[in-house]
Amino acid sequence: MKTIKLSLAAALAAVGLSIVTAGAQNIFISNNTGNTVAEFSPGGTLINATFAAGLSQPAGLAFDSSGDLYVANQLASTISEFDTNGTLINTISGSGVSGPRGLAFDNSGDLYVANGNNAVSEYSPGGTLITATFASGLNSPRGLAFDSRGDLYVANGSILNTVSEFSPFGSLITSSFVSGLNNPRGLAFDSSGDLYVANNGNNTVSEFSPFGTLLNASFASTGLDEPVGLSFDSSGDLYVANQIGNTVCEFNSSGTLINTLSGPGLSLPVYIAIFPEDTPEPSGLTLAALGMCICLFLFLLRLKRG
Repeated sequence: MKTIKLSLAAALAAVGLSIVTAGAQNIFISNNTGNTVAEFSPGGTLINATFAAGLSQPAGLAFDSSGDLYVANQLASTISEFDTNGTLINTISGSGVSGPRGLAFDNSGDLYVANGNNAVSEYSPGGTLITATFASGLNSPRGLAFDSRGDLYVANGSILNTVSEFSPFGSLITSSFVSGLNNPRGLAFDSSGDLYVANNGNNTVSEFSPFGTLLNASFASTGLDEPVGLSFDSSGDLYVANQIGNTVCEFNSSGTLINTLSGPGLSLPVYIAIFPEDTPEPSGLTLAALGMCICLFLFLLRLKRG
């Protein structure tokens, strides 16, 4: 008899369904002098000033697919991993981490780290070093971001003032995908593939097309004060961390300032990560279909055992 390998997830997938949960896109901000990561609601209300604490000049932030938050400790040369409750569950250290700044995950779950030794290192989802020099030939690399093809973009600081592009295999595609920047820090792609760059030196955010064409040298500028980290929410609003201003500015898709986070919870904020939006809760119709799938799963399981 042919062996039937079953799982509930497979049975659901067979009819185009999956188990889903609901959750808000809370905003997480690393405080470089406070040595904390603060958590805010989507509306900008402080939820927890010390979601993560005991850090060492925290910089880049990134969520993995399970919702764990990774924090780059620039001074300690480590990466801390926190679960969704803010509990420290792992620390990455060793030869692949040197004054880390920006962090980013690729589609396969590998973690990439922009290091102070002008290289980008790559780690497996379990935190094992894959290569200490996935990308090199950089200058004070800061922000990292992946496009829809899986290419990695790296912001080079105040000497080069460029963004380099690397293939998913670490090959340099171009050392100056965009240039003419002013001490670039954070990077972020919007849903249409445009690249946004925080210019720490002239208090602007520039927008470039997917081909590197300058679309707007000052997409955002109002209220900025040495901007560093960038992050988009699911509605297309852009959040910008102002290192000196001790604020986080929210801009709509037109570049208009619509909200400013300030006050308690912010202490030299540098990078931002927005909790991945979960799939909306299933409707009544979906729940009925889910029940039918479970019945089908149980029937096939009995068939297998018989």
